[in-house]
Amino acid sequence: YASGQYATQDSGVLVAGLISTVLASQLDPQQLQDWGWRIAMLIGAAIVPFGLWIRRSLPETLHATDDAALAPDATTGDLTVKPGLRRHSAVIVFGLMMLASGTIGSYVGSYMTTYALNTLHMAQTVAFGVIIVNGLFSVLFEPISGWLCDRFGRKPVMLIPGFVNLLMIFPAFWMISHHRTTFVFYAAIAVVTVLQALSTPPVIVTLTEQLPRAVRSGVVAIVYAFAIATFGGSTQYVLTWLIARTGNPLAPAYYWMAALVVGLIAMALVKESAPIKTLRK
Repeated sequence: YASGQYATQDSGVLVAGLISTVLASQLDPQQLQDWGWRIAMLIGAAIVPFGLWIRRSLPETLHATDDAALAPDATTGDLTVKPGLRRHSAVIVFGLMMLASGTIGSYVGSYMTTYALNTLHMAQTVAFGVIIVNGLFSVLFEPISGWLCDRFGRKPVMLIPGFVNLLMIFPAFWMISHHRTTFVFYAAIAVVTVLQALSTPPVIVTLTEQLPRAVRSGVVAIVYAFAIATFGGSTQYVLTWLIARTGNPLAPAYYWMAALVVGLIAMALVKESAPIKTLRK
């Protein structure tokens, strides 16, 4: 079920891609820049009331005495992120490495619209259409990843697609930069997106399962937020700088591959946490 977090996030990417592609097909670039983007913002704001309603409806899980029937496994007692953190320092470091790697991969995918417009000089409808490709294949394959990691363990599902993706990223970007057709662009992005979608969901599960309840929420929140804010927030700027500095359209591939190597090292070193694996020992 944890894969549902990623699938629902990327369903938002899919909807955003549909909206932006429709706007790009109806408005010229100047209109889209002047006021068209506000339409997408207003549509996006419409989800806020639903988000608030869902959060208000969730059972409290901080203490077992609150909503005990709905949350029988809730943590009891005072929570803190301080005691015993040194015992989990390896998990925290590995979690940060894995999340940073996955985040960079996701934001490279988000950068593909800018890449298509500024580097490949493709039509804006094609550039925004790649968001649909990214969102669609992520939504389709992330639940499959969740099912696979419950059946075969967390590490195989992280490592195998991740390693295959490491081998595929450079050829994919080489094809994109040399052919610059809509079909090649979409097909190449679809391939690396599928591999990214398969390898990413087990990461957050692995981090969560290896932390005790007393520190789990705080540590996961800090590691997750730091990885997303630092590496997600900087990726598009780094890619723009690398392309401008080197003049090489393959720069995003090199950056993503470097990040993926870091993530794969952590995936290989972190302990297996899936019950189907640990209960056999």
